[in-house]
Amino acid sequence: MQAIRIHQRGGPEVLTLEEVPTPMPGPGEVLIKVAAAGVNYSDVGQQRGNYPNLVPLPTILGNEVVGTIVGWGPGVTGPVRGSRMAAVVQGGYAEYAVAPADRTIPLPDEVSFAQATAIPIQGQTAYLLLTKAGRLAHGERVLIHGAAGGVGSLAVQLAKMLGAGLIIGTDRAPEKLDFIRQLGADHALLTGDPGWVEQVQRLGA
Repeated sequence: MQAIRIHQRGGPEVLTLEEVPTPMPGPGEVLIKVAAAGVNYSDVGQQRGNYPNLVPLPTILGNEVVGTIVGWGPGVTGPVRGSRMAAVVQGGYAEYAVAPADRTIPLPDEVSFAQATAIPIQGQTAYLLLTKAGRLAHGERVLIHGAAGGVGSLAVQLAKMLGAGLIIGTDRAPEKLDFIRQLGADHALLTGDPGWVEQVQRLGA
């Protein structure tokens, strides 16, 4: 199969398209034919060499993929072949990747592969921040920084779905404020504005 691999740390120039063996699913694993892979800060950090716990080189980057099930490891009987799934993996910038069968995420037909790349890492991060770390309750107020980014934009939408009483989103770029409001935020503020903290306090009073 073809995969994008790095042999040294650096910029985009270190990404090389190579022929590598197709991975074989082990016990409890499934083989996914990759339709799309997410690009996250962790991938860029691994590539550049400024991320904690750097993996040994050479390596195939990519930790989240979406695609279809095409094979099973020992002891696995499902999901059925052709099932549309999202998963967290090692080596997702490739034509195929393996993932634990019990940690794959089924995708509804109405969700495209491109849309679904936001689910495994960014989506779960946003959901856990709101429900486990923040314990957001219906009617409560929430402040979401970086609300136009990957995790932030999903957090705004999830907070709306969870019944937040007031959603304030922030960003550094003025051109992103309308987008944050379109996502469902009641207010969008610039963190570059020296009075933004006071604005939050007034809005949340």
